[in-house]
Amino acid sequence: MEHYEHDPIVESRFGESFPHTISGPHVILTAAGWRRWLSGHPWVFRDDLYSIEAASGDCAAVFDPRGREVGRAIISGKSKIALRAVTRHPGPWDDRAYFEEKLSRAIARRVRRAPDEAERVVCAEADELPGLIIDRYADVFCVQHAIPYWERRRQLIIDVLRARYSPRAIVARDDFSARGLEDLTRVSEFEYGETVSSVSIREGDVLFNVDPLHGQKTGFFLDQRDNRERIRNFARGRVLDVFCGDGSFGLHLAKAGAEKVIGIESSEAAIVRAKANAERNGVADRCEFGRGMAFDELRERARRAELYDLIILDPPAFAKNRQEVPSAFRGYAEINSRAMRIVAPGGYLATFSCSYHMTDELFMRMLYEASSDCHRRVELVERMRQSADHPILMTHPESSYLKGALLRIDS
Repeated sequence: MEHYEHDPIVESRFGESFPHTISGPHVILTAAGWRRWLSGHPWVFRDDLYSIEAASGDCAAVFDPRGREVGRAIISGKSKIALRAVTRHPGPWDDRAYFEEKLSRAIARRVRRAPDEAERVVCAEADELPGLIIDRYADVFCVQHAIPYWERRRQLIIDVLRARYSPRAIVARDDFSARGLEDLTRVSEFEYGETVSSVSIREGDVLFNVDPLHGQKTGFFLDQRDNRERIRNFARGRVLDVFCGDGSFGLHLAKAGAEKVIGIESSEAAIVRAKANAERNGVADRCEFGRGMAFDELRERARRAELYDLIILDPPAFAKNRQEVPSAFRGYAEINSRAMRIVAPGGYLATFSCSYHMTDELFMRMLYEASSDCHRRVELVERMRQSADHPILMTHPESSYLKGALLRIDS
């Protein structure tokens, strides 16, 4: 048994006999860990454990400092997040029953999508399935296993998805950096069914081809679906879509009546997909997608005194940890200030950050500084969030990561 800190509350209750009073995988919380557990946050950090008798990937019984069993949690052996809560009720454990129950609940709380649409089926902690992401693209499923518990239960996930959905293919999109925190190998591969290079999905009146094995994230940016629908109402004139990816925002705007859509993206593969999507939707004559670096492109377009009726700024996460926040803040402020300078009078800027560490307060302060720097009248029209199939758990602030603002800019 490992002991992480001296905790008089625990020791006065159990003394040296405690290791002999419990069988099976289990952990004991410190007083601080117990307070965190009571708060409803699904994570408990390693420093908040008095002791642990469980292996990485186990689902262990959790005990409070006075010896009461208070639930179960998934164990991570390498990450600073040692426990991820799965139930706050004691009792026996069955992996399949747990997964099937939480999957059913996740499906029930979502809007029912048509078979040819895409959706996030499981959103990790927000769906009480910590460390697990499942996205559906029509009849192809992409799964991300972020922690050892799911790594050891890949076949269980495949079996349940096959029984419930009869998918054409299941892809493990485990090529993301967070797996390194658990010493898990990064890989992207088909686990079941056909080898699919492209899957067709529909989003409103727009059709997209998604690459489930190599596309960005799990193939597509599903968390912006609701925002794409909302911003269609502001489609007009010339549109500049910065960090355009597969052209998701731009194609919606072209279909909604924008005269010209110019997309900028650093990934050549994404540009190829964006052009193909424009052709497929019959708007290639009004769409121009090209490779470029966002900061440089915005500076050059300002130098040429170009103006746009609507600009979309949807950058990748500039701050992936707290240490990167100051530099990320400066980067966001600079890119927004540059974009504000080339919005036509009366036009709009839709700007986003997907960095959790860039809090709502910091995001709004950044927009204030960018507005002050560009010396224009900037009005907040509305705030935006991630799509509804990416639920926000109030006791898990980390689940609220995407924030956006629609701004009207005048002379």
